[in-house]
Amino acid sequence: MPQGRRRHTEAMVASNVGRLIVDQKSMRLLTAMRQQLGETSASRSVDAVAAANSLGMYPGTLDRSLHELVQAGYIEESADRAMITQGVYLITFEGIAATDNTYHRFASEA
Repeated sequence: MPQGRRRHTEAMVASNVGRLIVDQKSMRLLTAMRQQLGETSASRSVDAVAAANSLGMYPGTLDRSLHELVQAGYIEESADRAMITQGVYLITFEGIAATDNTYHRFASEA
């Protein structure tokens, strides 16, 4: 790859209305949220704001990424509105699988 050019990757996920593209920033956010759970957590609660802060993500980018991830079915809003206000979401099993598969795919390409 020529120097100075960034590799752009996107994850494509199936949705009930066709296909939805989840961009690389959103996947990095999802991965950061997945890492909060570790390997043995029984909880699916993740702190999106803390994950975004760890990535240096701007609030507008966070909002867009959260919207993409909810639409893709990778995260869900909590039934408790106070939790959403605090930036706490539930990562879905699809979201966990997507981050695990993405990590393994990129690790094998390195």
